[in-house]
Amino acid sequence: MGGRYWNYFVPYEDDVEAALQKLRAETFRSGQYSHCEPPSPEELEGDPELAEDYPTEQPQTIEELLEQEAEDGTNSIIDITHVADSREFGALVPMPAEVLRELFGTEKPTHEVVEQKRYRELAEHPLTCEKWEGVYFTIYRNGKPDEIFFAGCSGDH
Repeated sequence: MGGRYWNYFVPYEDDVEAALQKLRAETFRSGQYSHCEPPSPEELEGDPELAEDYPTEQPQTIEELLEQEAEDGTNSIIDITHVADSREFGALVPMPAEVLRELFGTEKPTHEVVEQKRYRELAEHPLTCEKWEGVYFTIYRNGKPDEIFFAGCSGDH
């Protein structure tokens, strides 16, 4: 199975890493992620090994959730652990200026412009389709930074 495309708008702040970690925490708290369906009680009774392997308690931390979901992932920003300068597993990287110009006609896109393209051009762009990776860029209002946009793909549901 393939990964799932996700995207988020968050309030702007200078520290993108801090914005990412806040979003991951909020997504975890709100439960806005997917996780593997638990086996049925009948399956658990009939397969002692499955019962041993499947956690019966809800994860209390992001780390517990990631360990529980493993390669299936959460199909959300939770799967992305950090910001990096170049593409790597589990990281967000800045969207190159030339790609912003190509997609939006400017290096300073507005919320409205991004909204129009977030589920088409952005969802199909090679930088947002690579599993377990993502991009970010600043959204502008009246020429000033207003939001950060995160987009990527992760999980295996």
